[in-house]
Amino acid sequence: MTDIKVDFEWAVKLNRFTLNLIGLWPKVAQNPRQKLMCNFRVLVTLLGIISLLIPSIHSLIKIFGNSLLMLDNLQITLPAISCMIRIMIFWWKKEVSMRYLTNITDPGKVLPLQTYYIYNVSNSPFYETTFILQGFSLMITSSVYTGTDSFMGYLVFHICGQLENFRTRILNLDKFSHFEEALSSSVQDHIRLIRCIKIIDNTFNLMLLSLLVYFGILFALFGFLFITITTQGRNLSIARLIYILTAFITGFTHMCLYCVIGEFLVIQCDGIYEATYHYKWYNLKPRQTRNLLIIMMLANKPLHLTAGKLFPMTMATFCNLLKTSGGYISVLLAHRN
Repeated sequence: MTDIKVDFEWAVKLNRFTLNLIGLWPKVAQNPRQKLMCNFRVLVTLLGIISLLIPSIHSLIKIFGNSLLMLDNLQITLPAISCMIRIMIFWWKKEVSMRYLTNITDPGKVLPLQTYYIYNVSNSPFYETTFILQGFSLMITSSVYTGTDSFMGYLVFHICGQLENFRTRILNLDKFSHFEEALSSSVQDHIRLIRCIKIIDNTFNLMLLSLLVYFGILFALFGFLFITITTQGRNLSIARLIYILTAFITGFTHMCLYCVIGEFLVIQCDGIYEATYHYKWYNLKPRQTRNLLIIMMLANKPLHLTAGKLFPMTMATFCNLLKTSGGYISVLLAHRN
């Protein structure tokens, strides 16, 4: 039992620290003071992201129409909006960048992000204060982004592990001394796992929908940028090119991993159905065979994570998203011409 607890602590320690830092780690029991402090940390996190988002949107309005500058801006604005959605969903459900130096937003001194403020950020101490505020906002935004993702992945893999154990138990039902009791316990565990999957989907489906939308937009903009650079021979520094490629690969890999997790869950659920199908039911009594059909009927219904209850998070959805975004690249190129 001690080893199990140590393994559990090793698996969740980093994710728990990150979400505790911003007040989003779900706790079973909290006194009023602890709950107040958690809500306060969430509020500070939300205000930090808003302080980053408002000038970013202001900057986007100023540069609207310039595709390259808009791409630089949306690399931050869209994830920040996604993080706000994550915070609100997670808080609600808890109980159950490099760019052109000619940019109008960079009057002389360079800030970490492309933003537009109503005051002159070149003067001290406004520049130093803004720089520190942007750095702080970036840190808490990345904590929200990675923390919620890691928590969802941890939950899904935990369920997948239990499904694998459940599949093994189905294949070895004949080794239990009391078949009826073992089968009854298996049905109850299966219903519990199905309920857990539905709870995870209800909690994260809106977050996954926002991720699906913003990745589709960024993929189309990145594709448009790469084609524009290639066909029009725009001069880019090596550092900027590395940054663009890194941002593209990171976003692509991140979205792919979401769909891989969803695909893995579907495979594990299908494994329950196959295990029941391949079980030697013909050696059982008729009553025992009918009881075994309960598990097969439950496993026959597909279970998967969804984006907004609309799109299943699978590799097929990921490929369709890439094809759709590729079509919008053609639209952007036609608009440019």
